[in-house]
Amino acid sequence: MKRDVNDTLRAEGPDAVRARHDRAQVYARRNGSKKTEPLSFVDIDAWQDQPVPPQEWLVLRRIPHENVTLLGGDGATGKTTIGLQLCVAVPAGKSWLGAIIERVGATLFYTAEESEKELHRRLAAILTHYGLEYRDIAGKFFAHCRPDMDAILGMPDRSGIIRPTLAFQQLQEAVLDVRPQLVCIEAASDIFGGDENKRPQVRGLLAMLRGQLAMKCETAVMLLQHPSQAGLATGSGTSGSTQWNNSARSRLYLSTVKANGEDGEPDRDLRKLEVMKANFGPKGEIIKLRWRDGVFVVEAEPSSVEKLAREKKADETFITLLERFTRQNQPVSPNSGRNYAPAVFANHDAAAGFKSPDFGRSMQRLLDADVIHIENLGPASKRRAVLVIGPKKDTTNELFR
Repeated sequence: MKRDVNDTLRAEGPDAVRARHDRAQVYARRNGSKKTEPLSFVDIDAWQDQPVPPQEWLVLRRIPHENVTLLGGDGATGKTTIGLQLCVAVPAGKSWLGAIIERVGATLFYTAEESEKELHRRLAAILTHYGLEYRDIAGKFFAHCRPDMDAILGMPDRSGIIRPTLAFQQLQEAVLDVRPQLVCIEAASDIFGGDENKRPQVRGLLAMLRGQLAMKCETAVMLLQHPSQAGLATGSGTSGSTQWNNSARSRLYLSTVKANGEDGEPDRDLRKLEVMKANFGPKGEIIKLRWRDGVFVVEAEPSSVEKLAREKKADETFITLLERFTRQNQPVSPNSGRNYAPAVFANHDAAAGFKSPDFGRSMQRLLDADVIHIENLGPASKRRAVLVIGPKKDTTNELFR
């Protein structure tokens, strides 16, 4: 009986068939029976005298623009709520969990879990929190609810390669039409038709979301994800293959918090949002959140007199060093890199014992209080973000031009 490709697939598996196919292609090319397109290379010379593209953010140092960010959290921890809070904060130009929104504009929420009624209820509390009404976000916040429909965006073909589905094509067309600054997708397990433990398939899905959605449509993509039992046990928040973490450029994890140390009972209204991965910014930021009136708000730490005094001293030292560096025409940046202000200041003789994380928290406090602000300064060929003392002004600051 003659075997066909389906018999071979069942007997040997897609990986073996794909490897055989690749070997055949190499043999054919070497024997001149099939020509391939040559590799294209980046024109490095064209970059000469061109401005270095700045790192762009949706949410400063947390969610990069034109990339995929994973937001993990166990069921009922509140990841949908903080995702929706972001979807409202972006068009409203509000801060999100204490962080600065860099790109104000429309948002699109694609959910395979929430019904329209549930979305209506959730948004009521969020709008009240921000002092808004439904009409304030109409035409700026777009939601598509399909809990009763197939929501798969990426499905493996007969060779195990992830391909976009009709649902993905519909989503992509909607994003190209709306041009949102953020696409929030809920959840990974609902939109992925492959095996979360297979690295090539996981990479295929995230590459599709990044290349065909985030980059092509010039938007930030946030994918909500449930952690595995191992991810919950270790506190890493990961799920399935390590490729989930490797392929995403940013990963946040929302978890419960013990009331009295590791042995205490969980505080049912307290959460911890941790920056687990940040390719373009500082990793390790932890934001404590409190559930209040249907939304999450930043929880102020219980402060002793000593803690308040230390924070005040750190802020004063930060300002003193920023003033000194400004006078010396040495601009420092809020972004991770060679000129990252907290790291630069921590290495200075006048650091007063404060480390980079201390100055990082101080910088955020000073930004939140409008004591300092961020400006893009310099000529077009050397545009960069720098820290400037004082509140943001309407006129362009020429300090470092």
